[in-house]
Parts: sequence; structure tokens; C-alpha cells
Amino acid sequence: MQVLRKKAAMREKDLATTTHDLGVRIVGMKYFDSEKGDFVKHDKPWGKALTKQNIQQSLLSFFNSEASKNVTVPAVVEKLREIEAVMEKQQKVRIYSSSILIAYDSAEDSDYKPRVRMIDFAHVHDITDGGHDEGYITGIKNFIHYLS
Repeated sequence: MQVLRKKAAMREKDLATTTHDLGVRIVGMKYFDSEKGDFVKHDKPWGKALTKQNIQQSLLSFFNSEASKNVTVPAVVEKLREIEAVMEKQQKVRIYSSSILIAYDSAEDSDYKPRVRMIDFAHVHDITDGGHDEGYITGIKNFIHYLS
């Protein structure tokens, strides 16, 4: 009974956020705003309030400067495409409610490459129907679309 309630609560959360329409939800972010000279932090309530209309602008705000947008975003998209390729080939598991962690150095003279990682694997289920994880693939494609 508790499992059914949890599934219903998760479904409700998905319907109330961008997860339902896009397969993507921003749960939070922290970045250095070079104009303000300080860190900006957005939490879960901020992420839950995002819509299909403002998610792209919100995603791109993470890459604070034009230099970051011109150099870092293409590198992140490249890494996301690698994850997409793996998910399109694999037919072993479906991954629910995982996250993509992106870390980069916002200093303009940095040669630090952005890191893009799949994290949070609490809800992984075997694929028994021979299919693919279409939900994950849709989410990663939309993530790439909104960064491109």
C-alpha cells in the first residue's frame, strides 16, 4: 500500500512539473554570477516552478557568461550526446528519477573541461520487454535541445 502511495505521489509531482511534458526537471543549481561577483543558488521550489516556456532560459543561466555559453555549453552537449548514445543502445535497464550533474570552472581563462555525470540510481528496473528506456532518451534529447 505504501509503495502505491509513493508511486502516486511521484506521478503527481511529475504532472505538476516539466517532467511530464519534457522528461526533464531542474531540481536546483548553483553558479557564480560574474557580474554580481557572488554565487547564485536555486533550490527545489524554484525548479518545480519552471515551465516549458522558461526552462531553456533557466538552463542557460547556469552558464553565466557569453564565454561559458560559447565554449562550455557545446562541450556539455557533446557529453550529453555520449550519454544519449549509450542509452539508445542499452536494453538492460530503465532509470527513473536519476540526475545529470554538470560541473565546470567559470573562470574565462580556465582550461578545465566540464564534467557531466549521470547520478542518483535509486530507481533502476530491468527491461523485460526488449525495449529501450524511452523516458530517459526523451529527457536527454529535450535537455540537449534546450541547451542547443
